[in-house]
Amino acid sequence: MDKIQKYEFVKKSREYLDEKKVTALFKNLTKQLLIHRPDSPIDFLINRISKKEPIRVFLIGAPGSIAKMLARRISKEVEFTTISAGELMKKESNRSINPAEVKEEIDQFRVVCDSNLPSIIKNNILKCESEGKNWILEGFPRTKTQVLNLQRIGIIPDIIVFLEVEREASFEKIKRNITDSDSTITGDEIDVAAEKILQEYELQLAQVRESYSKFVNVFPKTKPMDEMEKDLLEMVKLKADDPLLPPGIKIIKEETEEEIEE
Repeated sequence: MDKIQKYEFVKKSREYLDEKKVTALFKNLTKQLLIHRPDSPIDFLINRISKKEPIRVFLIGAPGSIAKMLARRISKEVEFTTISAGELMKKESNRSINPAEVKEEIDQFRVVCDSNLPSIIKNNILKCESEGKNWILEGFPRTKTQVLNLQRIGIIPDIIVFLEVEREASFEKIKRNITDSDSTITGDEIDVAAEKILQEYELQLAQVRESYSKFVNVFPKTKPMDEMEKDLLEMVKLKADDPLLPPGIKIIKEETEEEIEE
């Protein structure tokens, strides 16, 4: 085989592998191996190949966003399961070892401690995963540590959308939650507390966005609800038509970050 024949063979081989989505499939399987590191890689690969992968969507917005409403509308349209962090937090506050602490975090929109929410979210996610159901995770993750916790169980979003919100709208939403709660904070202290909570949220959210920077979608605050729904539905349909094309992902470690390119 001369150089020209060799070049043509390699070119046609690549075209065939790309056309049949073999390249994308093996890239995805390799990433899953690095995430899970199973004791029996062969059995793991056979299981992954024979299993229908669900579509995973993350919707995240600051206090006052329409993430929950958008998640419900999309779920109804395409029959996805909605996993709402806020609703799960409220349920957990009723049975938590320290319900008062969880309730305080909910009422004031603080970032709930990592030992609470991930376990609640994890059970709901794994149920969808085991049943092969497509799902939307609304309002989570809120911290870089929570991103890491999701990656540890092999959860990387296929689609992730951040909803921008007017800062004043978030500020007023937090103030209303403080006022409506059983908090002893009153008067000017409410503004001080709300500002502190919002700054913490903005800091944590920026780190989450950085963790998913290679494939994050941002809906600007000026975007109408109907356009958000239309664009998100289009993303979901594109993913459903080509489910083997995973995004580039960033595996976060405790001290360093190792980037895995497509």
